[in-house]
Amino acid sequence: MKRQRSIRLVKILFIFGISLLALSLLIMLLWNSLIPEIFNGPKISYWQSLGLLLLVRMITFSFRPWSYKNYQRGGYWQKKFEEKLASMPPEQRERIKSICASKCSSWQRKQQTATESATAN
Repeated sequence: MKRQRSIRLVKILFIFGISLLALSLLIMLLWNSLIPEIFNGPKISYWQSLGLLLLVRMITFSFRPWSYKNYQRGGYWQKKFEEKLASMPPEQRERIKSICASKCSSWQRKQQTATESATAN
């Protein structure tokens, strides 16, 4: 079992390394064919393109104060929505719930599990 995991890890690292090298080469070729002609900019080497790739990756993905996953788990907006539902009349609340359940399957599953747990008690 451990041997299979280590082989899988080596394969993943190998594919990641090859992808990183190929993407760096692609960035270098695109930069050198476009930037010097359009903007009179310098040509870059392979290692500079690798550094540029890593810099762009760090700027665009590492410095986000939140991620999409946090919104999926609920949080601020879910609480606001539930507060708004609580202040509505029962007829309007049921109408909104049915609309949300028809459009959002995850919301419907969450409501079903809440209903099942409430009826079990």
